[in-house]
Parts: sequence; structure tokens; C-alpha cells
Amino acid sequence: MKHPDIIVVGVGRTGTSTIARILHEDFGVHMANSWDTLLCNPLGNYEDLTMAQYSRYLTEKPEYTVEEWLKIYDFSFGGRGKQLVGLKCCQLAMATRDQWADINPKLVIRTYRPLSRTVDSMVRWREPKNEDYWVNFYRQREMRLRKHLDKEHSFPVLRIAFNEDLRTDEEEDLRTDEELQDILRPWVERFGYGII
Repeated sequence: MKHPDIIVVGVGRTGTSTIARILHEDFGVHMANSWDTLLCNPLGNYEDLTMAQYSRYLTEKPEYTVEEWLKIYDFSFGGRGKQLVGLKCCQLAMATRDQWADINPKLVIRTYRPLSRTVDSMVRWREPKNEDYWVNFYRQREMRLRKHLDKEHSFPVLRIAFNEDLRTDEEEDLRTDEELQDILRPWVERFGYGII
């Protein structure tokens, strides 16, 4: 059964779409079969529509198992031969340590952006337009990621931070595509795949 080679996960509005786009477009990692293009992500969010729904089941329905989730993933992504395949899924921020162990990817890329910048972006682009709601949303997911993902696993977790060292309030992100490519390249090449 096919497991994701690379998973991109974060709270949401923390750079996950940028990372997934670079992996998909610049490194040839198949990240999604179909995805939305939204006002907040005009280049695409690169979150597979089918897997986003099943990942909600995985993290919200106790009776839904990782094995069932992997069957859907295998059906959707398993026929790609030797091509490196991944998945960007912010819903997996709510996965437990045991679920992460069972998903067992080769690499997890975990994005981080400070609370104030993330909440500002959430309020600007998403409903409800309620800052307290998004503060709680952020804290809950960050707590889960720190508890269940940021500890030692059998797979490496690459942490990529955005906006930690702000120079001005106007700067949306401090990392260029070129800088992110330099960070990601050795990890992608580690699995035998270079830039296509």
C-alpha cells in the first residue's frame, strides 16, 4: 500500500501552499490530483480535494482508521510508478502521534508562522471574521503539532518557519522561492530525485 513520501503540514496560512507548490512545480513531486485556486492562494493551494476530505474523517471520526485513509491515498496516488508523491494537508495538524506513526512518510515538512501573522491572515481571508476564533484555532493546532509531531519519530521532520524575524509589517513572507528551493533540494535529492 502506498504511503505519502512527503507530507506538508501546518496550521494553515503558514506557508504550506508555497512549499507544496515548489515541491510540485519545481521538483516534480506529485502533490495533488486536483486543488482549489482561491483569492488567498492565486497560484493554487495544492491540497488534494479528495484527501482533504478523508483527512477530516481521520482526525474527527474515531472509527475511521489510518488503514482506511491509506487505501484512499493508495487508490488516488499509488499508480505513479517511481515518481515521488506527497500530500499537503493542514487537517493532519490534528493527527495523533499514533496516526503519524501509522502514516509513516519518508519526510514531513512542518511549517510555522507566528500567531499574530497567521491570525491576521485568517481574519483577512477566511470566515468567520473573528480574531478570537482564529487565535483558538491556531493555538489548538500548534499544541497538537508540538505534542504529536514535533517529538522524535522514525521519519525526519523538517521545520520551515515564515515571518519569525519581521523587518517591516508590510513584508508578507521573508522567504523567496529560491531560498525555499535551496532548503528543500537536499531533502528531495536524498530520495533520488532532483529538479525535473
